[in-house]
Amino acid sequence: MKDGGLASDRGLREGDVVTEVQQAEVTSPADLKKRIEAAQKAHKKSILLLVHDADGLRWVPFPLNGEDTP
Repeated sequence: MKDGGLASDRGLREGDVVTEVQQAEVTSPADLKKRIEAAQKAHKKSILLLVHDADGLRWVPFPLNGEDTP
């Protein structure tokens, strides 16, 4: 993740774990990438990420029009 990038702007930090994309379980970085690419192919403007961080679980809306991905 780039400092000052879109992921950082959305509050995602190193060590955060994305556990779901669009309410579908994510089990690996490759799985996350696959789900993001599928949403982009479907011309989705954004996706909803369930992120586990030091404070617990939280939902993060994430636009797909930026260059920085989680």
